[in-house]
Amino acid sequence: MLKFLSKSNKPPIKRPPIKAQLCELMKWVGIITLTVFAFVVIMFMINVKRAKAEAIHGDKPVRGWLWYEDPEEEKKEQPQKEQPRAQEPEKTTKKEEPAKKEFEFPVQESAPPALKKFLLDPTEENAKEYLVYQYKYLEHLKKIGYALRDVYLRFGGDIYPIQGYPESPLSSTFYYGMKDSIFQSVINKVKDKVGLVYFYSTTCPDCIREKDTIIALLSKYGLSMRGVSVNGALDSGLPFPSVYNPDLIAQYGVTQIPSLIAVVEKPEGPKVGGLSAGMASLDEIERMLVRFLVVEGVVKERDLNPVFMNK
Repeated sequence: MLKFLSKSNKPPIKRPPIKAQLCELMKWVGIITLTVFAFVVIMFMINVKRAKAEAIHGDKPVRGWLWYEDPEEEKKEQPQKEQPRAQEPEKTTKKEEPAKKEFEFPVQESAPPALKKFLLDPTEENAKEYLVYQYKYLEHLKKIGYALRDVYLRFGGDIYPIQGYPESPLSSTFYYGMKDSIFQSVINKVKDKVGLVYFYSTTCPDCIREKDTIIALLSKYGLSMRGVSVNGALDSGLPFPSVYNPDLIAQYGVTQIPSLIAVVEKPEGPKVGGLSAGMASLDEIERMLVRFLVVEGVVKERDLNPVFMNK
């Protein structure tokens, strides 16, 4: 009985081996995976094209999987601007007009400050200030006149080469040649009223070089001269007596050597004028001496003009 039941007329089913079954399963898994991937790619491309089309027309792009939107910030309420208040009409106040002067002296704007101040307010202090300015102004004019005269006598022929006039080269040379005789004549007339003081040092190189000029000046005009040493050592080679006296140095305000000072005797007392400070030529010392004599009134300016010398 059992043997009969265990036997069957149907042939037994042959199943493929496990390896073959696994291969078949892997094949279907791959097909399904590729199908899903292809579907995803197609859908992604469709969304991209749609987003581009919407962007071209100005719409918002489609929000895809990776879309992120910042949270909206709370709008801050802007403070309302206060409306400007209507300006109240300003109260007009009458300005007090300055009191008009009874009289104002007419003064040009280009007038010197000292003169303008004195004319507008003629007090004693302003008058003194103006007189000081006037004195300096006149002294400066004298310097201008002397400089023009000296240049005219020396270089007039080169500056004004006009024949037949006093400015001609011949006349300029003539006047310049007469300078020595004019100065000689003028200084000889007053040399008893004039004295020279020479400040020097035996160790000063400039003083040693200036020594010959001082000796030439003394021999040419025969003026009374004294020497003052500033270092205590006396120069025995000078043709006039010398002393060492610090009080004289302070009295005449000597700050540079060699220095030459002229002293002229006048009824109100001696007047002092500096002729040179440092090295100077004989010509420069002569001009400064004559200029000092003219300023002090010892020599008249017409005495220097050859036209009036013999009148």
